[in-house]
Amino acid sequence: MFLLGAMVCALGMMTACKSAKTISNSFQYTGEYKNGFAQIEENGKWGCIDTAGNVIIAPIYDKLSYFFEELAYFKLNGKYGFIDNHGKIVIKAQYDEASFFGHGLAPVRKGKLWGYIDKNGEIVIPFKYDYAHSFFGGETAIVEKDGVFYEIDIYGNIVKVRNDLYRDTNRISEDDIIRCN
Repeated sequence: MFLLGAMVCALGMMTACKSAKTISNSFQYTGEYKNGFAQIEENGKWGCIDTAGNVIIAPIYDKLSYFFEELAYFKLNGKYGFIDNHGKIVIKAQYDEASFFGHGLAPVRKGKLWGYIDKNGEIVIPFKYDYAHSFFGGETAIVEKDGVFYEIDIYGNIVKVRNDLYRDTNRISEDDIIRCN
């Protein structure tokens, strides 16, 4: 079973991508199409196909996300990086965890702390958060530091302290944040 935060299109080297090869239903798993691509899984490895069924990214990655802003994060050999929708690695696998791009930024974790990078792999917001969410669907993102949730803007400025949020420690996914009623 997959949680949104756990769905990743695992990416690898450009040489691992196959050129327009039409597939049959030979994969153990084929996901829903999102942004023109669907995840495929074969022998525990992930890749992507296009709407015509052509293998765009060979199933060689440990994880592979859906594409947002034309990039997907992948996990290979224990590290995360980013690949474009042509199968080219644009940010090498160097992070301990990653999430989707939104408003040109993606949250990534090195060691125990999270920060944000741009599409060139440059650090835009320093690694200082215990957890960070994507700028997904808005110009602010939720971050956590020392048990307190904040909304930050794309420059890293605190917009609002979010006293109405807490992490549900009884849940499995670290993406689970609950709004207090």
